[in-house]
Amino acid sequence: MNHVSNKDIVEQAQPDIPYQQIIDYLNEKTSKQFKNSKSNQKYIKLRIDDGFDVDDFKSVIDNMIVVWLNDPKMNKYLRPRTLFADKFEDYLNSRPVPKSHYDNEHRRVEEGTDWSKYEIHMSDEEYAAKQKGIKERLRKFRSEKVEQ
Repeated sequence: MNHVSNKDIVEQAQPDIPYQQIIDYLNEKTSKQFKNSKSNQKYIKLRIDDGFDVDDFKSVIDNMIVVWLNDPKMNKYLRPRTLFADKFEDYLNSRPVPKSHYDNEHRRVEEGTDWSKYEIHMSDEEYAAKQKGIKERLRKFRSEKVEQ
């Protein structure tokens, strides 16, 4: 009679974990070169054991890239031990809002933009007058809000 332990049954029931697929996706999106190492696999396995799947890993990577990729302080945290650790579910459920700026034509421009290619055709006096106009419109808007 062949004896099968509970451990054997659990190991057989667990599908192959797509470590390489997840690491490759992270590397592709971050332009980094993480390895499919035991230490990185540890974090992935913990989240798989929690019931998360490959699409969840991709969502976490995508969410945090929007926020951290162009942030010099935070870019270093786009790594398995940060993304796939205890805050994984928080990152998964976040709705990322990138830090942004507006150029002189009011188009959204992401942080990390090469500002040297944008020319500002405004003297200091023109800029001060524009700021004054904005402040006056804001004051008028606020007073109208209060009256309503």
